[in-house]
Amino acid sequence: MTMKTKLMTLGLAVLPLAISSCKKAQEATEGAADSAKAAVADAFPTDAKGLAGLAATQMEGIATQLEGITDVESAKNALPGLEKIGGVMNKIKKSSESLGGDDAMQKLLESNPDIKSKFTAASQKIMAKMMDLGKNHPEAAKIVNEKMQAIMK
Repeated sequence: MTMKTKLMTLGLAVLPLAISSCKKAQEATEGAADSAKAAVADAFPTDAKGLAGLAATQMEGIATQLEGITDVESAKNALPGLEKIGGVMNKIKKSSESLGGDDAMQKLLESNPDIKSKFTAASQKIMAKMMDLGKNHPEAAKIVNEKMQAIMK
């Protein structure tokens, strides 16, 4: 057997092991990524400023979800994302109640122009998109509006 043949034979013999090792490494990496996502999700702020910042980020998320809505089908497709955001917003609301509720959050927004600006910009985007949907795609607007009312109780 030539050296080239020996190397090819060795390479072919090792290939299944290499593939198996790569697959295990990929699974471990995916598992670590899932664990990291869960840890971040569990790291919910407990202070008013953290909650206000998270609320502003969630408002931006709503605006982003709404941007993709152009018809009834895309409105229905956006509902799971809006539900997820609604869950976070409800958790923020419950957490903020122990810190003084809406009044405390409003004072915090007034004293933090960066968070207030982010919150206001997102709110304006949401209102503009909902008005556009109401005018140009009333059925899509109805679907989204009903869902948002349900999740933001």
